Amino acid sequence: MIGGRGLPATYGGVERHIEEIGARLVERGHEVTVYCRPHYTVRDSGSSYRGMRLVVLPGIASKHLDALSHTAVAAAHAAKQGFDIVHYHAVGPGLISPLSRATGRGAVVLTVHGLDFGREKWGLGARLALQASARLSAYVPDRTIVVAEGLREHYRDSYGVETSYVPNGVTLPANDPDEGLRDLTELGVKPDDYLLSVGRLVPEKGHHLLVDAFGALPADARPQLVIVGGDSFTGGYVRELTEQAQALPDVHLPGFLYGDALQAAYANARLFVQSSTLEGMPLTVLEAAAYSRPLVLSDIPVHRQLLGSDRPGGRLFTSGDSASLSAALERALRDPEAEAAGGRQVGAELLDRFSWEKTVDGTLDAYAQAMEARGATRAPDRPRLGARRRARRAGRPGAELH
Repeated sequence: MIGGRGLPATYGGVERHIEEIGARLVERGHEVTVYCRPHYTVRDSGSSYRGMRLVVLPGIASKHLDALSHTAVAAAHAAKQGFDIVHYHAVGPGLISPLSRATGRGAVVLTVHGLDFGREKWGLGARLALQASARLSAYVPDRTIVVAEGLREHYRDSYGVETSYVPNGVTLPANDPDEGLRDLTELGVKPDDYLLSVGRLVPEKGHHLLVDAFGALPADARPQLVIVGGDSFTGGYVRELTEQAQALPDVHLPGFLYGDALQAAYANARLFVQSSTLEGMPLTVLEAAAYSRPLVLSDIPVHRQLLGSDRPGGRLFTSGDSASLSAALERALRDPEAEAAGGRQVGAELLDRFSWEKTVDGTLDAYAQAMEARGATRAPDRPRLGARRRARRAGRPGAELH
């Protein structure tokens, strides 16, 4: 696995995706190696996490070169390992995928988690590079995976390429949600009396829009607002958002929350709000749904895919429109009992539709297709994917997925 920041996943949907599918691949008998960046991963190179081997390699920790430089070093290292699959994650790191295609014996797979060239933090040069990388992601890998139906349509319409649709998963909460309440109570936030938004503090997440819409609600009838997240090479935006939030005493920016504290934030929120103008398949929305939280989401394609239409427990508003968001919040706050019941219904639907086991099934299918596409370069005596799995079950030696 190449392209993520590393493990254990603390923030970032790509890292969580890698952790969840990688651990389940290990459980199914495969060997998984994850390349990590030293400023994100606290473990030593060569150590193991949830059965996955971690390889920590350096890069240039800057806004424009962090992902690209680390991916290049990782790809050079991977080329010497004899992996069966080299799996890139995200469009930007995929710019390096031709190196793996040219130098490695294994098949190359790339998962598109979103159209990164649309993110507002990038300047013109970075956008052009990411657009070029998006085109490469359609043609260079032996198989391209997308996490949302809208992305599948984009690759079909823009590049004439059929991709594997493998969405993110979600699991039922395992921890006691009250264990992390201390972090919220220290802010003066009471359970079931706050709106929650979770995500990196970057312009396309629309947190500035959310603060505007929240401020337009009647002050005597609104709960508090908690925005969980931190800087992602967006210091200027974070400063502006902080100044905007300081004008409203019931808006809190606690930074990143992890583990029990984050789970408690989900479990005790009255509503979960996602005001993004751009998403792939948002794990934060699925995680909030797993706690049966009523959702208020922008009407971008992936959110419409999740909710279908505006209804109790699943409110939609016009993306980028603070007045529409404020109206959606008013609808969601008007009848707490009906909204809570709708949140439970929406959560049950999404838990039924999305699971990490289904994600792993789809990933393995994409691996098999990628290896089939590479069949002409495979050694004649090298068993195919299904044969290796059957050999392992029978106790016979066989190569494993890396």
